[in-house]
Amino acid sequence: MPDLISGTVSMAFVNVSSVLPLVREGRLRALAALGGDRLEALPEVPTLAEAGVPGLEIDGWQALFATRSVPAAGVDRLAALLPAALADPTIAGRIRDLGLLPGSRDRAAFAAAFGRNTSKWGEVVRARRIRAE
Repeated sequence: MPDLISGTVSMAFVNVSSVLPLVREGRLRALAALGGDRLEALPEVPTLAEAGVPGLEIDGWQALFATRSVPAAGVDRLAALLPAALADPTIAGRIRDLGLLPGSRDRAAFAAAFGRNTSKWGEVVRARRIRAE
């Protein structure tokens, strides 16, 4: 982030919550939203497709994970409480302040989306022979 702010690098793909204050202050300029829809927090910013790069959509998401040692009853309880917590106006407002959208999927829907995401980006990593450094 310091390199982006200082101009050492001219562009970066970043999570909106990490740059939203800087965009609002005018220190950075948002060029495009990576998902299929414009961002609620920055509705004036076009999507990649609208900006002339069709066919590339990268939807961001946040998730809660737990170790396998967490009892199933605890996971079930958390899953049952999460929708109400995300609907709380204070919590939902704070999430929106970060440029994100509050919401939840049931575990089966999330697992399916997570699997699709892992498969999609796994193919990119393998095809490009990307290695962690």
